[in-house]
Amino acid sequence: MADSDIYEVGGIRTTGLITGEGPALLLLHGFAGSWAEWQPHIDALARHFKVYAPTLPGHGDSSPIPDYSLKVARQLFHAFLDREGLDKVMLIGQSMGGLLALDFALNSPARVSKLVVMDSAGLGREIHWGLRLLSLPLLGELVLDLVWPRVRPSLARLLRDTCLPGEAFDGTWQGRGGMARLLRTGVDLRGQKLSVKDQLSGLRVPTLIVWGERDPLFPLSQAGAAHRSIPGSQLHVLRGAGHCPGPEHMEELNRVILEFLLER
Repeated sequence: MADSDIYEVGGIRTTGLITGEGPALLLLHGFAGSWAEWQPHIDALARHFKVYAPTLPGHGDSSPIPDYSLKVARQLFHAFLDREGLDKVMLIGQSMGGLLALDFALNSPARVSKLVVMDSAGLGREIHWGLRLLSLPLLGELVLDLVWPRVRPSLARLLRDTCLPGEAFDGTWQGRGGMARLLRTGVDLRGQKLSVKDQLSGLRVPTLIVWGERDPLFPLSQAGAAHRSIPGSQLHVLRGAGHCPGPEHMEELNRVILEFLLER
């Protein structure tokens, strides 16, 4: 596996990984993650695709931005594809990355050939109460800055340790105040503020939805509703998995994703 790279997209300093050869595949990690979130998948995917795994703005060593809206994210993805000379990509998004991937595919379907969303945000109001509390002004910063050593073990257990492995977990939280601000873009006390669920019937990109059966952040019912709304979509439930698949699910997950992406 290649080392992470540093490059600029739209004037924003971004870290990430580009590896493999073949059709372009863009991986979008979740909230508080980094490109390293994809380490268990990259070797398998890079045998068939040229994999682009950026660390999103405001995460890890990538630059923060003043506006974390979906519109700005779309602009950055267009700039990234243009920078790499890519007319079209396959997209995989996990959690927050799933929302960004869905939004991009809905608004720019000509640039997305296939879409995989894993335990995606943006498909309903319901979300874990802990993230609702972290979205509160001042409280979020206080918890993340002062109580982080105690929060981290609980969050690691919640996410089954696999979304934020090793150094990715520490590096992404260097700017904890910024992370609280980013969280507030999509979450408040009532739950998720950003949603694309009412637009899903118009999605015309081949779509695979993957969901952990025991996801404590987003209920499995959101996956079922999205599957029914997206024409021709596929749904795969990882039995016993949480918000992120554990090591015991990696072989199954990689197989399911590759079967979908390689299907003609």
